[in-house]
Amino acid sequence: TNVPTDTVVDVFFSEQPLDGEWAVGIAGVDGTATLDETATIATFVPDVPLAYETTYTVEARVCQNTANSSFTTVGEPLDTTILDGRTFELPYSELVWQAPNAASILATYIDFDSFLIQVDDVDETTETISVFAAVGYAINGTMTPDCGSLFSPGTGDFSSNPMFTAGPDDMQLPLGATTDLTIEDFALRASFNADGTEIQSITFAGLADTRPVDTLIGSNTCTMAALFGDTCVPCSDGVKKCLQMIGTATQADWNAAIDLIGECP
Repeated sequence: TNVPTDTVVDVFFSEQPLDGEWAVGIAGVDGTATLDETATIATFVPDVPLAYETTYTVEARVCQNTANSSFTTVGEPLDTTILDGRTFELPYSELVWQAPNAASILATYIDFDSFLIQVDDVDETTETISVFAAVGYAINGTMTPDCGSLFSPGTGDFSSNPMFTAGPDDMQLPLGATTDLTIEDFALRASFNADGTEIQSITFAGLADTRPVDTLIGSNTCTMAALFGDTCVPCSDGVKKCLQMIGTATQADWNAAIDLIGECP
């Protein structure tokens, strides 16, 4: 979903097809398909940009063997002026961890109610967006930002409006009551809906430094994660104590009662 309208399509072959015995394209779309120098990757380039918010089918053939795949393009560009200052709330309970397999070990200790994302600025000239993010707690029925967790993952790409990216940068998540979990190279990919009241098709990614978890559980998190089929990779300091984390969510709603930048110094 949220595929840019200027996308190209790559199809990978398990071995080199013979000339004239393969074809790759998008149904109903004119374009050109070429093989790379290894003759194992075919790239289809549409003649014109694809339509917004449209589902397309990729069709590939080698001899009599066929394979299809579909994707949906992004919606029409937003009027970006409506986004400035809006804070979107994603309940932690609605975040689905796609990786690691051992996410339950970390999730047990991650301690917050919602993830909050505020649009700080949109620059239409450079097609960029900057956001702030923090975690929040439901206190007496009111979502309250944890200002200690506030950070900005830097300027992100907004050239495929309404789809945007932010990061990568390091962020801290509360882990228990006394320590934080560092997510190295935290990055966000998502898309705004048609009226800018939701962020949709959200994907978070980063590397979780497991050493604070080791301290909490009194055991080697990487060893435990290996039982789930996960492998720790080097953190930024070169020590193999980081787990790849990927989380997805359907949507985060605009919460007009929250102003991260205004509430946090």
